[in-house]
Amino acid sequence: MAYGDATQIVSGHAKIYLLETETTVAPITSGAITDLDSSTTWISLGYTQDGISQTITTELTEVEVDQEDAPVASTINKQSASVSTVLAQTDLLGLAYVIHGASFTTGTSSSAGTSANVMGIGGGTQAFNSLAIISDSPETGLERLDFYPRVKPTGSTVEAFKRGESHQVPVEFAAYSVSTLAAGSRLRITHEETTSYS
Repeated sequence: MAYGDATQIVSGHAKIYLLETETTVAPITSGAITDLDSSTTWISLGYTQDGISQTITTELTEVEVDQEDAPVASTINKQSASVSTVLAQTDLLGLAYVIHGASFTTGTSSSAGTSANVMGIGGGTQAFNSLAIISDSPETGLERLDFYPRVKPTGSTVEAFKRGESHQVPVEFAAYSVSTLAAGSRLRITHEETTSYS
């Protein structure tokens, strides 16, 4: 990256998508990021507020020796990744995907009438998901994909209903290592398009 190059500044919004089951295959076809808006398997989490934050935390164990004042080496003791955002639109299906262990049943229509959509919380399946964040690359102006092959919703999911304010739901996902992927790519994989595919 060039020093002092304003074209390298990241700005703008991103979109966030969730896959009901985990996969190690990033949504990329022949170098192009898949159009997830028209996907039948990836679920858009919809509009967000205050952006989408990705956090990588690395804990090091430092090696010290008697002959030096400062550490002479270090090893990675732990590395973690998380994604957090605030959902501005929250239908029941979307809520079920961002609350750990929640379940969802789609309502049906029949001659007897229409049954309701139902979300349940507590004692549900604790499954892993995959997560994709699509934004604009400052390098190329084309799309950038941040792909998390294994995540779970974590933390507190707060639903607040306030007069004069939109209904917002803060959510967070924790990433987990996938041992079958190459070293250095087990938490997150970032893919940038270098050619326009549209």
